[in-house]
Amino acid sequence: MRYEPPLFRPPSEASSYLLQATIGCSWNNCTYCQMYRTKAFRIRPLRDTLEDIRLAATRLGRSSPIEPWRPQRAANTSDGGGSEAGN
Repeated sequence: MRYEPPLFRPPSEASSYLLQATIGCSWNNCTYCQMYRTKAFRIRPLRDTLEDIRLAATRLGRSSPIEPWRPQRAANTSDGGGSEAGN
C-alpha cells in the first residue's frame, strides 16, 4: 500500500488498511483546517488504486486475485430505444 504523505488519521486506526483513492482535499479552503494545504487535490489513477487493492489482498493472505475492473457496456435494446410507458 502506497501513501503520499502527509497522511492524517487517528491513532486508533494506525493498524487499519487505508486505501488512498484521492490525494489531498477537494475543498481545501476551510479556515480552521491546515491538513492538506501543501497538496493539490487529485484523483489517483484507477490502475494504481486497483494495484493497492491487489497488494492488500496478498499481504492479508487472500488467495483469490482481484479481477481488473472493466466498465459495463450498456445493454443493446431492440425495441427502438423508446420507453414502454407510451406503448
